[in-house]
Amino acid sequence: MLPAAKTEEQDLFITVNSNLTSLPPETFVSQMEKSIILIEEEVNSLLFKVEKSMTKLTSTNVELSNLSTASIDSCFETLDRAIVLFKQLIQRCDNLQDKFVNIEILAMKIQHFRSICEELAKLKVENAAKK
Repeated sequence: MLPAAKTEEQDLFITVNSNLTSLPPETFVSQMEKSIILIEEEVNSLLFKVEKSMTKLTSTNVELSNLSTASIDSCFETLDRAIVLFKQLIQRCDNLQDKFVNIEILAMKIQHFRSICEELAKLKVENAAKK
């Protein structure tokens, strides 16, 4: 297996580490404390950025949720209106069907009335011929 390539960070760590170990203990501790404070500040800065990003993500998720809820509500409202219109259309069709049935019944009554009139006309002609 080949050893992993050294990065700039590793080189910097080795340089800083070797420089610090050559210092007297008081200076070494002081430098380490400063390094720790810098690292803490960097970590806190990164945490702040992460929290800010999370807040933005949460806000965006809430907005998306509200938009999808509004969109779904709008779809249901449109669907409800469509159902009402469809039921009205069905009612109109039923009414038209009833009218056609009444027209057919009326046509049958007219046909029956014509038959009666023709029969009466025949009887009248027969009675006139007998006289």
